[in-house]
Amino acid sequence: MLVTSMPLVALLRLGFGGAPTPVRPLADPEAFRSLVQGTQTSGRAAVVKFSSERCKACASMQPKLERLAAGWPELDFHALTYEEGDGANRKLFRSLGITKLPYMTIAAGGEAVDGFLCPPKKLPMLELKLEA
Repeated sequence: MLVTSMPLVALLRLGFGGAPTPVRPLADPEAFRSLVQGTQTSGRAAVVKFSSERCKACASMQPKLERLAAGWPELDFHALTYEEGDGANRKLFRSLGITKLPYMTIAAGGEAVDGFLCPPKKLPMLELKLEA
C-alpha cells in the first residue's frame, strides 16, 4: 500500500494508479535546459507546455495535450509550471518572454526552435507545426 501525503490527483499526474502520463512534468529551469540540450544527442524533439496552476485555459488544455502526446510517441512531451521551483520557474518564464499562458516550446537539435501562445482552441496549430 502506498502511503503518502500527496493528493491523489498529484499521484495520478506522476503516473501512479494507472498508465503513465504522456506529458511529464519538469521540476525547474535546469531540467528544462537539460531537456533542450538533450534533444541534440537523443535525436528526439520535445514539446514543453508552460502553464500555471491558476490558468483555466492551461487546465482545460491538459487532457487534449495528453491525447495529442499519446499520438506522437516519437516525441517527448513535458510541462513546466510557473508556481513550482522556489521562484526559479518564474524567472525562467520572464527570461523567455513568456507573458501569457499556455505557451508551447518545441525543442530540437539542442535548441528551442519554436515558441508560441497556444490556448486550447489553437492546439491544432501545434499539430501542424509538429507535422512540418
